[in-house]
Amino acid sequence: MAEKHMIITIGRQFGSGGHQIARIVADKLGLNLYDGELFDQAAKKIGENPDKFRKMDESRTLRDRILSPGDNRYATTATLYDDILAPMKNIDAASRQVNRTMEYARTVQDNLYMFESELIKEAAKEPCVIVGHCGNFVLRDYPNVFRVFVFAPLDFKVKRVMAEDPSMSRDAAIRFIQKKDKNRKNYHEFYTPYRWGTIDGLDMLINSGLYGVEKAADIVADVAKKTLA
Repeated sequence: MAEKHMIITIGRQFGSGGHQIARIVADKLGLNLYDGELFDQAAKKIGENPDKFRKMDESRTLRDRILSPGDNRYATTATLYDDILAPMKNIDAASRQVNRTMEYARTVQDNLYMFESELIKEAAKEPCVIVGHCGNFVLRDYPNVFRVFVFAPLDFKVKRVMAEDPSMSRDAAIRFIQKKDKNRKNYHEFYTPYRWGTIDGLDMLINSGLYGVEKAADIVADVAKKTLA
Protein backbone atom coordinates (compact mmCIF):
# COMPACT_ATOMS: atom_id res chain seq x y z
CA MET A 1 0.00 0.00 0.00
CA ALA A 2 1.09 3.57 -0.69
CA GLU A 3 2.35 5.40 2.39
CA LYS A 4 0.57 8.67 1.55
CA HIS A 5 -1.46 10.32 -1.18
CA MET A 6 1.18 10.33 -3.89
CA ILE A 7 0.53 11.04 -7.59
CA ILE A 8 3.13 10.58 -10.32
CA THR A 9 2.57 11.62 -13.94
CA ILE A 10 4.87 10.17 -16.57
CA GLY A 11 5.25 11.54 -20.08
CA ARG A 12 7.51 9.63 -22.46
CA GLN A 13 9.13 9.43 -25.83
CA PHE A 14 7.97 6.44 -27.86
CA GLY A 15 10.25 3.46 -27.35
CA SER A 16 11.88 4.90 -24.22
CA GLY A 17 10.25 2.31 -21.97
CA GLY A 18 8.15 4.93 -20.22
CA HIS A 19 5.15 2.66 -19.77
CA GLN A 20 7.29 -0.14 -18.35
CA ILE A 21 8.93 2.35 -16.00
CA ALA A 22 5.50 3.55 -14.89
CA ARG A 23 4.42 -0.02 -14.14
CA ILE A 24 7.55 -0.73 -12.09
CA VAL A 25 7.16 2.53 -10.18
CA ALA A 26 3.50 1.79 -9.45
CA ASP A 27 4.34 -1.70 -8.20
CA LYS A 28 7.28 -0.46 -6.12
CA LEU A 29 5.25 2.27 -4.39
CA GLY A 30 1.91 0.45 -4.22
CA LEU A 31 0.12 2.90 -6.54
CA ASN A 32 -2.68 2.40 -9.04
CA LEU A 33 -1.59 2.64 -12.70
CA TYR A 34 -3.64 4.42 -15.36
CA ASP A 35 -2.83 4.51 -19.07
CA GLY A 36 -4.85 3.06 -21.95
CA GLU A 37 -7.90 2.44 -19.80
CA LEU A 38 -8.38 6.20 -19.47
CA PHE A 39 -8.83 6.43 -23.24
CA ASP A 40 -11.16 3.42 -23.31
CA GLN A 41 -13.35 4.86 -20.57
CA ALA A 42 -13.47 8.28 -22.23
CA ALA A 43 -14.45 6.80 -25.59
CA LYS A 44 -17.19 4.67 -24.03
CA LYS A 45 -18.47 7.69 -22.10
CA ILE A 46 -19.31 9.45 -25.37
CA GLY A 47 -20.76 6.25 -26.83
CA GLU A 48 -17.91 5.34 -29.17
CA ASN A 49 -15.90 2.19 -29.76
CA PRO A 50 -12.44 2.74 -28.18
CA ASP A 51 -10.72 0.90 -31.04
CA LYS A 52 -12.24 3.27 -33.58
CA PHE A 53 -10.64 6.32 -32.00
CA ARG A 54 -7.46 4.88 -30.52
CA LYS A 55 -5.44 6.29 -33.43
CA MET A 56 -6.58 9.80 -32.45
CA ASP A 57 -5.22 9.50 -28.95
CA GLU A 58 -2.31 11.86 -28.31
CA SER A 59 -2.24 13.01 -31.93
CA ARG A 60 -2.99 16.28 -33.63
CA THR A 61 -5.33 16.82 -36.59
CA LEU A 62 -5.88 19.39 -39.34
CA ARG A 63 -8.39 21.07 -37.03
CA ASP A 64 -5.57 21.83 -34.61
CA ARG A 65 -3.60 23.66 -37.26
CA ILE A 66 -6.64 25.84 -37.95
CA LEU A 67 -6.96 26.74 -34.28
CA SER A 68 -3.23 27.07 -33.61
CA PRO A 69 -1.65 28.66 -36.70
CA GLY A 70 2.11 28.99 -36.97
CA ASP A 71 3.88 28.89 -33.64
CA ASN A 72 0.84 30.00 -31.61
CA ARG A 73 0.37 27.15 -29.13
CA TYR A 74 -2.52 26.64 -26.74
CA ALA A 75 -4.91 28.65 -28.93
CA THR A 76 -8.32 29.70 -27.61
CA THR A 77 -11.48 31.17 -29.08
CA ALA A 78 -10.30 34.61 -28.01
CA THR A 79 -6.91 34.38 -29.70
CA LEU A 80 -8.49 32.94 -32.84
CA TYR A 81 -10.79 35.95 -33.08
CA ASP A 82 -8.36 38.67 -31.98
CA ASP A 83 -5.35 37.54 -34.01
CA ILE A 84 -6.94 36.20 -37.18
CA LEU A 85 -10.50 37.27 -37.82
CA ALA A 86 -10.99 40.60 -36.06
CA PRO A 87 -8.87 42.49 -38.63
CA MET A 88 -11.43 41.55 -41.29
CA LYS A 89 -13.45 44.60 -42.35
CA ASN A 90 -16.74 42.69 -42.38
CA ILE A 91 -17.30 41.91 -38.69
CA ASP A 92 -20.43 39.87 -39.41
CA ALA A 93 -18.46 37.66 -41.76
CA ALA A 94 -15.70 37.36 -39.17
CA SER A 95 -18.16 36.34 -36.49
CA ARG A 96 -19.72 33.71 -38.72
CA GLN A 97 -16.27 32.34 -39.55
CA VAL A 98 -15.40 32.13 -35.84
CA ASN A 99 -18.60 30.21 -35.17
CA ARG A 100 -18.02 27.82 -38.07
CA THR A 101 -14.41 27.23 -37.09
CA MET A 102 -15.19 26.63 -33.43
CA GLU A 103 -18.07 24.30 -34.32
CA TYR A 104 -15.66 22.30 -36.47
CA ALA A 105 -13.18 22.27 -33.62
CA ARG A 106 -15.56 20.53 -31.24
CA THR A 107 -14.55 17.15 -32.58
CA VAL A 108 -14.56 13.72 -31.04
CA GLN A 109 -10.89 14.24 -30.16
CA ASP A 110 -11.74 17.32 -28.10
CA ASN A 111 -14.47 15.41 -26.29
CA LEU A 112 -12.04 12.57 -25.62
CA TYR A 113 -9.53 14.98 -24.13
CA MET A 114 -12.20 16.55 -21.96
CA PHE A 115 -13.42 13.22 -20.62
CA GLU A 116 -9.88 11.91 -20.16
CA SER A 117 -9.14 15.00 -18.07
CA GLU A 118 -12.17 14.29 -15.92
CA LEU A 119 -11.07 10.68 -15.48
CA ILE A 120 -7.53 11.76 -14.57
CA LYS A 121 -8.93 14.02 -11.85
CA GLU A 122 -11.12 11.18 -10.63
CA ALA A 123 -8.14 8.79 -10.60
CA ALA A 124 -6.10 11.36 -8.66
CA LYS A 125 -8.45 10.97 -5.70
CA GLU A 126 -6.36 7.88 -4.91
CA PRO A 127 -2.54 7.47 -4.98
CA CYS A 128 -1.62 6.61 -8.57
CA VAL A 129 0.72 6.77 -11.56
CA ILE A 130 -0.76 8.33 -14.71
CA VAL A 131 0.94 7.78 -18.07
CA GLY A 132 0.61 10.43 -20.78
CA HIS A 133 -2.67 12.19 -21.60
CA CYS A 134 -1.28 15.58 -20.47
CA GLY A 135 -1.54 14.42 -16.87
CA ASN A 136 1.12 16.90 -15.73
CA PHE A 137 -1.04 19.76 -17.02
CA VAL A 138 -4.43 18.41 -15.94
CA LEU A 139 -3.13 18.04 -12.37
CA ARG A 140 -1.00 21.19 -12.40
CA ASP A 141 -2.75 22.71 -9.36
CA TYR A 142 -2.90 19.49 -7.33
CA PRO A 143 -0.62 18.98 -4.30
CA ASN A 144 1.64 15.92 -3.93
CA VAL A 145 2.14 15.46 -7.68
CA PHE A 146 5.55 14.49 -9.08
CA ARG A 147 5.83 15.07 -12.83
CA VAL A 148 8.30 12.99 -14.86
CA PHE A 149 9.33 12.75 -18.52
CA VAL A 150 11.24 9.73 -19.87
CA PHE A 151 13.49 10.14 -22.91
CA ALA A 152 16.22 8.07 -24.54
CA PRO A 153 18.73 8.13 -27.42
CA LEU A 154 17.35 7.08 -30.80
CA ASP A 155 19.41 3.86 -30.95
CA PHE A 156 18.00 2.73 -27.61
CA LYS A 157 14.45 3.35 -28.79
CA VAL A 158 15.03 1.67 -32.14
CA LYS A 159 16.35 -1.48 -30.47
CA ARG A 160 13.30 -1.66 -28.21
CA VAL A 161 10.86 -1.14 -31.08
CA MET A 162 12.58 -3.74 -33.26
CA ALA A 163 12.60 -6.20 -30.36
CA GLU A 164 8.82 -5.80 -30.15
CA ASP A 165 8.45 -6.31 -33.91
CA PRO A 166 11.42 -8.26 -35.38
CA SER A 167 9.96 -7.90 -38.88
CA MET A 168 10.48 -4.13 -38.77
CA SER A 169 13.59 -2.72 -40.43
CA ARG A 170 15.74 -0.12 -38.71
CA ASP A 171 14.62 2.59 -41.14
CA ALA A 172 10.99 1.68 -40.61
CA ALA A 173 11.47 1.74 -36.84
CA ILE A 174 13.04 5.20 -37.00
CA ARG A 175 10.16 6.54 -39.11
CA PHE A 176 7.63 4.95 -36.76
CA ILE A 177 9.29 6.44 -33.65
CA GLN A 178 9.55 9.87 -35.22
CA LYS A 179 5.89 9.82 -36.26
CA LYS A 180 4.69 8.74 -32.82
CA ASP A 181 6.81 11.36 -31.05
CA LYS A 182 5.67 14.08 -33.45
CA ASN A 183 2.04 13.18 -32.73
CA ARG A 184 2.62 13.25 -28.98
CA LYS A 185 4.44 16.58 -29.19
CA ASN A 186 1.71 18.19 -31.29
CA TYR A 187 -1.04 16.85 -29.04
CA HIS A 188 0.68 18.01 -25.86
CA GLU A 189 1.50 21.45 -27.21
CA PHE A 190 -2.04 21.96 -28.51
CA TYR A 191 -3.82 21.10 -25.27
CA THR A 192 -1.25 22.58 -22.87
CA PRO A 193 1.03 25.65 -22.74
CA TYR A 194 4.06 23.42 -22.14
CA ARG A 195 6.78 22.47 -24.61
CA TRP A 196 6.79 18.69 -24.83
CA GLY A 197 9.95 16.96 -23.67
CA THR A 198 11.37 20.01 -21.88
CA ILE A 199 11.35 20.93 -18.21
CA ASP A 200 8.13 22.92 -18.74
CA GLY A 201 5.55 21.63 -16.30
CA LEU A 202 7.88 18.89 -15.04
CA ASP A 203 9.88 18.03 -11.94
CA MET A 204 12.22 15.44 -13.47
CA LEU A 205 13.55 14.33 -16.85
CA ILE A 206 15.30 10.97 -16.97
CA ASN A 207 17.31 9.23 -19.68
CA SER A 208 16.24 5.57 -19.69
CA GLY A 209 18.97 4.81 -22.22
CA LEU A 210 21.61 5.88 -19.72
CA TYR A 211 20.29 3.93 -16.74
CA GLY A 212 18.24 1.17 -18.31
CA VAL A 213 14.52 0.77 -17.73
CA GLU A 214 14.62 -0.94 -14.33
CA LYS A 215 17.26 1.36 -12.85
CA ALA A 216 15.45 4.40 -14.20
CA ALA A 217 12.26 3.19 -12.55
CA ASP A 218 14.09 2.75 -9.23
CA ILE A 219 15.43 6.30 -9.48
CA VAL A 220 12.01 7.79 -10.28
CA ALA A 221 10.39 5.89 -7.39
CA ASP A 222 13.09 6.90 -4.91
CA VAL A 223 13.16 10.58 -5.90
CA ALA A 224 9.37 10.83 -5.99
CA LYS A 225 9.10 9.26 -2.56
CA LYS A 226 11.68 11.63 -1.07
CA THR A 227 10.21 14.67 -2.82
CA LEU A 228 6.64 14.00 -1.70
CA ALA A 229 7.56 12.80 1.79
